[in-house]
Amino acid sequence: MKTESLPLPINLPSNRLTLYPSEVAQILSVDDKQLRALEADGTLVSINIACAGCRPVRRYTIASLEEFLRRRNSRDNPDHQSLPRRKGALR
Repeated sequence: MKTESLPLPINLPSNRLTLYPSEVAQILSVDDKQLRALEADGTLVSINIACAGCRPVRRYTIASLEEFLRRRNSRDNPDHQSLPRRKGALR
């Protein structure tokens, strides 16, 4: 069964296979610290494109970002449960 990919909210050149961390953070509306936390807990997968012995250089594939969005999409995830609203939260 093939799943349909979710449209990304940006226009990418057709020759791009990976995204910079800053691009992914902007798409997800998170800061770098939150992006690293998603990566650290395995929720969002990155690849290291650095040479051996160099410091890590992270990139994200479009496919991994689409998979992350698909898993987080509450319409498609029956296990997703909304958290109860806090008292005094804005609606």
